[in-house]
Amino acid sequence: MIKKIIVGDLKTLTGLHIGTGDMAETTDAPVYRNANSDIVIPGTAIAGALRSIATRIAPHLGCKKCIALDEDPSSKICDCEVCNLFGSLNIGKDSEEGNASKLWIYDAILTSDLKTSIRDGAGIDRETGTSSRKARAKYDFEVVPKDSIFYIKIAIHDDLNREDEQLLSCVLAEWQEGRGYFGGNIARGMGNIKLEDIK
Repeated sequence: MIKKIIVGDLKTLTGLHIGTGDMAETTDAPVYRNANSDIVIPGTAIAGALRSIATRIAPHLGCKKCIALDEDPSSKICDCEVCNLFGSLNIGKDSEEGNASKLWIYDAILTSDLKTSIRDGAGIDRETGTSSRKARAKYDFEVVPKDSIFYIKIAIHDDLNREDEQLLSCVLAEWQEGRGYFGGNIARGMGNIKLEDIK
């Protein structure tokens, strides 16, 4: 049962590229679109970015460290606040072990009418720092421009305890300060977003 809904706008502070992994006629790497051809940030990408921030800041709030920070988290069941809010990393053999996410995060749909552009890129060999010969050395990719607005919606399905509310508030506050990132080419200065008009 949905207890509460959080809505707001995600504003791009830089160009943004969240790709599909497929090629298109117009570009080597188109941005992600839904079945209606709307440009979207997938809910899974939003959940992953939120969880990443939560995992990083939770220990600074006095919360237990998530097993995601361990060297080998694959076989353990975690009962930290991050896993309590976003769902367990590992389910375990018994169906009673672990828990589901208390949040349902919808795809964020582009609401502004700014047009995408195509940018050129070059494959780089990480060891030598030079143009890669093994992969495509030159490619292009589609970019959602700076100042685009995406509508975000998060449904809370269970009652949150005090620790859940504190953790979620701190994570969303990070985005309100413009410290959110999505998609590819972040190392090139892309993917920075800010959460605005949250209700």
